[in-house]
Amino acid sequence: MPLVEEPLFGQSVDICVTREPELWDPMSPAFEAQGLFALLENGNTVDDIRRLIEVPPDVEASLRAFIRSYPEESFEIAYMLSFRQKVALEFERILAMVGTAN
Repeated sequence: MPLVEEPLFGQSVDICVTREPELWDPMSPAFEAQGLFALLENGNTVDDIRRLIEVPPDVEASLRAFIRSYPEESFEIAYMLSFRQKVALEFERILAMVGTAN
């Protein structure tokens, strides 16, 4: 049976949809995005959470420069940047599912 939550926005949302295994994997972007979405109930705004997810542009530029200079030592950095992008996409998907963007 899918897990149903009552979000702040006044409607039930089936958070398991068809992606249930991803939502239970603590290493998945979907799991992290779901946890961050829950912060809305603690007074955080959507923009606050987006700032938690994003890598600041100047930091990302420095990390990408390192990746280009030392590709043999940069797998973890590249993975982290990719993971943050996936978390952002999952967070936006959850927002779209509940019908809010701000």
